[in-house]
Amino acid sequence: MTSNILGVDIGGVIIAGTEEHKDTFFNRANYLETPAVEGAFEGLQELVDKHFHKRVYLVSKGGRHTEVKTREWLAHHDFYRKAGVREKHVNFCKERKDKADRCRQLGVTHFIDDLLEVLGYLHEAGIKNLYLLNPHPNGVEEYKRYLRHVQPVASWKDTVEMMLRSVE
Repeated sequence: MTSNILGVDIGGVIIAGTEEHKDTFFNRANYLETPAVEGAFEGLQELVDKHFHKRVYLVSKGGRHTEVKTREWLAHHDFYRKAGVREKHVNFCKERKDKADRCRQLGVTHFIDDLLEVLGYLHEAGIKNLYLLNPHPNGVEEYKRYLRHVQPVASWKDTVEMMLRSVE
């Protein structure tokens, strides 16, 4: 039996975005003060402890500038220790659609993202367990054809409960 592998987006899923621009939280000088999404660290730690163990990867879209700042933010907030995710399991792609190829390479079976667009690419790549965490309403309309292939979740608590039930 193949082990389940979890993939998780970063911006808007782990690091809180702004209401208007979920992807641009690093444009501010005080970006290290950007809060985490409520329950993200604890939720990931529970998923690591109860099922996925060392099989959790972060897969995010971003260029070199965003990657450097994201890694700084994760270290500054002691993410790796608090969430139980390995630092070497952080991956960046240049385009949102590239997440599908990276997830296939990693063997991802479950993915959490706040963008229906990304989950659509993952669905087309054959990944079946997709969780849409607290999406921005404007981002849903254009990709609503994928809604039937994803599990909408309103919080990390809901995500963890639903995901653990599905892997029992």
